[in-house]
Parts: sequence; structure tokens; C-alpha cells
Amino acid sequence: MIGLAVFIGVLVAAAEREAWLLDIGSGWRSPPRGLGAIIGMLALIGASGFAGDFLAGQIWEWQAFHGIHPASSDYSFTVLARHSSRSGEWLELQSLPDIPPFLITCSYATYNAVNPGDRLILTVEKGRKGVERVTLPPLPALRRS
Repeated sequence: MIGLAVFIGVLVAAAEREAWLLDIGSGWRSPPRGLGAIIGMLALIGASGFAGDFLAGQIWEWQAFHGIHPASSDYSFTVLARHSSRSGEWLELQSLPDIPPFLITCSYATYNAVNPGDRLILTVEKGRKGVERVTLPPLPALRRS
């Protein structure tokens, strides 16, 4: 999916460049030249790659959980760390020491209410082909162990 999105981004960038070149004779506008044009084209291709990555994740989750009532069970997770940036807040969780930790998005209120070392009880749903999904409830419904 990422490759397809990048390929489409390259095609759109090439078509836009051709449109700029065809407009030179009409005097309407001149095409961007040099480093600015290269940066613009690379930004377009990079953005299409990120869009492809996002779309692939959405399709993967849809394929695993659409149209079924997944089996769910509660597991205890340890909060290893909290991460915050301009794009949001995340909790780094781990269920067992031999299983790698993962990040899950959370609200700002949950981020402030939870500290590293806390144990949370979260619902894990099992979809098709062994895909698992962890859901983080809103702060009032968050259970601790």
C-alpha cells in the first residue's frame, strides 16, 4: 500500500510538472525551478508514502475486525512511560516482561492521571488471523490493578 501511494505520488508530481511546463508558453505562470521544485516534489511523494502507511493500517484493522464480534478478555498492563508531543499523548504499555512494549494513544486527562509503574486492566480483542486490538477506555472507566 505504501509503494502504491508513493507510485501515485510520483505520477501526480510528474503530471504537475508537465502542467507547469505547458503553461510557460501561455505566459500564465512560470514553473518553479531548482531546489524549490525538487523539495516540493519530494514533499508530495513523502506525504503520499505516509498516507499509504496510514491507509494500510486502517485496511489491516478493518480486515481483521469488520463484521465479527471479536472475543475479548481483560489483561493487566504496566505503564512503562508516558510520551507527549505536539501530535498527542501516548502511554507505553507492556503486559509481560518477555513481550515487547507498545504505544497507545490516550487523552490528555488520562495522560495526567496515569504514572509510570501503574498497572491498568484493559480489554484485548482478538480478530481474524490472530490480530489483537487493545482499547483504552475513557478516564472515568479506567480500571487499575
